[in-house]
Amino acid sequence: MLVRTPVLFLRLPTVYLIYRPIRSFALLAAVFTVPGLTLGVRYAALAAMGEGRGHVQSVIACAALLVGGIFMAAIGILAYLLGINRRLPEEVRYLEHARLHDARRSGSPDAREQLYLSMVRVSPSGVDRSPPLMT
Repeated sequence: MLVRTPVLFLRLPTVYLIYRPIRSFALLAAVFTVPGLTLGVRYAALAAMGEGRGHVQSVIACAALLVGGIFMAAIGILAYLLGINRRLPEEVRYLEHARLHDARRSGSPDAREQLYLSMVRVSPSGVDRSPPLMT
C-alpha cells in the first residue's frame, strides 16, 4: 500500500490536466505571465526615471516569460479542444447504443429496420457501408 502512494500522486495531476485543461494551463500561464509583467513594469518605471540602460536583462526575462505564458495559454486552448473532440464520439456512441437498446426492447421489426437504415447509407443500387466521400 505504501509503495502505490507515490504513483497515485503522480497520476492525480495527469488526470486533472486531462479533464480540466483550461484551469491547469491558465494557472501555468499566470505563473509565467505575472512575473513577466512585473519585470516589464519595473523596466518601464526605471526607463521613465532614466535608469533603463543597465537593466536589459529585465527586458529579456520579461519577453521570455511573456512568451512562455502565451504558449501555456495556447496549449491550454488546444488541450480543451482535444478534450471536446474526445468527448463527442463518446457521446455519439452512447446515443447510438441507447437507440439500439430501445429498438431491441420494442421488438418491432419496423423499429429495427429504421435503426439499421439510419446507421448505414442507402444508395439507389443497394446498401453501401462505406463512409460517404468528401466532396
